[in-house]
Amino acid sequence: MSIVTEKIKWQKIMKKINKKLAIAFAIVCVISCVANYFNVLATPITKISFGLSIVIAFLAMMQVYNYQNWAWDHNPGTFWFGYSAISGAILVIIFHATGLNLIDQQLSLSLFTGLAPMLIPVAGAFLGDCGRIFKAESSII
Repeated sequence: MSIVTEKIKWQKIMKKINKKLAIAFAIVCVISCVANYFNVLATPITKISFGLSIVIAFLAMMQVYNYQNWAWDHNPGTFWFGYSAISGAILVIIFHATGLNLIDQQLSLSLFTGLAPMLIPVAGAFLGDCGRIFKAESSII
């Protein structure tokens, strides 16, 4: 098997893994929101969601660092950047809704605590992109 077909096979696997990780991570963060709202196992679940976010950030960093645009049709940098941007927009909306007294403070605090780990994967993508720049390759984000 040639190197090109091997890389194409690998990028398809990583595309599926990224989608599955994003869905699983969103579920863990929603569970963390519920746990923080009802104060049932809030600390362990929040630690698990932050730990998972650090693992995903590391994977995003390595994917962005090793990205080859000629062999990949899936850009992990823009995927995780968009994922974190959407969650950041949700957090800003929650912040403003709390300021306008549209939602309760306990609910907004639990949403902030549960959804905050969703912002961390973009840091991994950023660090991977910085590594590409130090390698004298072009930025992909």
